[in-house]
Amino acid sequence: MLTGYPAEVLLSENTLSFEDLVYPEDRDRVRQEILTALQENRPYAVEYRYFTASHEMRWMSDWGQGCWDETGNLNYLDGILMDVTSHKQAEEQLQLLWSACQQSPASIVITDNLGNISYVNPKFEAVTGYSAAEVRGKNPKILKTGHTPPEQYRQLWATITRGGTWTGEFLNRKKNGDYFWETASISPVKDLNGQITHFVAVKEDITAHKETAEMLSYQAHYDALTDLPNRALAIDHLKLAISQAEREREYVAILLIDLDDFKAVNESIGHDAGDQLLCQVAERFNQHIQPGDTLARLGGDEFLLILQGLKDLEQVLPLGHQLLEVVEQPFLLDDTECYISASIGVAIYPLDSQSSTILLRNADIALYNAKQTGRKNIKCFESGMNLRAQRHHQVVNQLRRALEFKEFALVFQPLVDLKRGCISGAEALLRWHNPGLGDISPVEFIPIAEETGLILSIGDWVIENACQQLHQWRYYLDDSFFLAINLSSRQFKVGDLADRVAEYLQRYKVPAHQLELEITESLLLDDQPTTQALMQQFKAMGLRLSIDDFGTGYSALSYLRRFSLDILKIDRSFISGLPQDQDLKAMVKAIIFMAHELNLAVIAEGIETDAQLKFLEAQGCDYGQGFLFSRALPPQEFLNYALQDMVCRACTPLKT
Repeated sequence: MLTGYPAEVLLSENTLSFEDLVYPEDRDRVRQEILTALQENRPYAVEYRYFTASHEMRWMSDWGQGCWDETGNLNYLDGILMDVTSHKQAEEQLQLLWSACQQSPASIVITDNLGNISYVNPKFEAVTGYSAAEVRGKNPKILKTGHTPPEQYRQLWATITRGGTWTGEFLNRKKNGDYFWETASISPVKDLNGQITHFVAVKEDITAHKETAEMLSYQAHYDALTDLPNRALAIDHLKLAISQAEREREYVAILLIDLDDFKAVNESIGHDAGDQLLCQVAERFNQHIQPGDTLARLGGDEFLLILQGLKDLEQVLPLGHQLLEVVEQPFLLDDTECYISASIGVAIYPLDSQSSTILLRNADIALYNAKQTGRKNIKCFESGMNLRAQRHHQVVNQLRRALEFKEFALVFQPLVDLKRGCISGAEALLRWHNPGLGDISPVEFIPIAEETGLILSIGDWVIENACQQLHQWRYYLDDSFFLAINLSSRQFKVGDLADRVAEYLQRYKVPAHQLELEITESLLLDDQPTTQALMQQFKAMGLRLSIDDFGTGYSALSYLRRFSLDILKIDRSFISGLPQDQDLKAMVKAIIFMAHELNLAVIAEGIETDAQLKFLEAQGCDYGQGFLFSRALPPQEFLNYALQDMVCRACTPLKT
């Protein structure tokens, strides 16, 4: 029965011995154990694998002893053979389960049906710091922190005692007191009668996953630099504030705050200093807001303050002015004292809109108007601002295509030599005519071109067209005639500016001394090494350099010497009150005297009356420009005017 072989086969001496049935790898061991037992005259017990007649391998348990005759010879073996294959398989499964539990990467806890611990695996010990001996017989509540709601434990116990499986998360505590997160799956273990005898919990430490998720959530909702809410979270707060205000019949005020000239801080002191400034601004703002309000950084140098739960609006503007004042206090950035200002745009729910999106847009429009009216300012949204915002949007869109559609033109205003009484040069001025918007003033579109970066391509167009115009006029005008063009400070940030100017001079065969580059005081005040190097390149090329609108910025005489300028141009605001205003007379006299002492020629712009002209001539001013002589003229009209003027004044700049 055990082997599947007939008895006659097993009993025959010439066919198959029982030893032949034993698994080959077990034969030596079985033979040795039986021989040893016989030699010691004792029973033996051995287990081994064997093959059945159908070649199936099974397990045999063999108990027996030797039977001896009167002379001491072994007659036969007497014993019991038992197939123990099922027991062996069960034993192997138990061993497998035991090994799996011991080596499992998850914590395993087995309790009795009352919840008292009877087994924990090594992973549990490693995670919690408790040894198996310390927790055996105790309840898993030794890990509780008190942060898991009691209702969660009630649901857990109700589920598993009904025979179900519960899954969830716990914030637990290790033996050393550290908190950790783990996810658990807890199931009942039943006997053959269906009665619950134990519970088994398989748990995994998910602290690292939780921390990563929290970090990602924080990064998604908070600004990494200032730790303030970012735009996404700020908008969520604004929507909640509006919902609450709608229920409570209250106001919500938003203050959109932008730092003035923040870019100059990054460029002059460095981006690290700029980051320090933003953090310090955030700290100062935080000290002046109430609990429940939201201060956020929307990006760059733009902040948003949400004031909610307002019964009236009396506190909004005073708070805004307070924030402007705290920004104007000096900042210390890497041992460098820095001054800055801010502008604020205000919009109110529900007066300006009931939509969070439109409310933010209206605050942005108000902020734009605050910037346009001189900065260091706070403006509340007004309905008329929408028209100005729409106009600004239209100008921006049309400006982007103005070069492509050839909408720009240069006009030329004469520069008169006040000592000789004749035209000696001109300033090239940019004009823009758009078919839809009509003539747009440079006062309107130049700041937009600066802001959008379009000034780079527009400025390049001006340089080329000025050189081209000089080339056309050279046949008619003397070599001493010069043409002045304005450069933007943004053009100085482009590394190939000198190369571009040289290229156009060569292309149109224009001598460098006939081109004058006008720059602003603010560019010189930056005092960047790149600016100095570029100015030196221009001088080496033979170009004329002038400082435009002198006196309107933070004038510093040292810059006039450092940059080897040729001409100083007095702003029209100093000329308009002459000769009646005694203070202006004194300042203009001082500027002309100072410039001449520094070997600089002086141009006075905005001359409109004979009295102004006589005063300037008396002070020795070199050149004049203004409506008294001529408005800015198109190219051919300017040439006609210049030739006529030269003939009338008996000058001799004409070529013969």
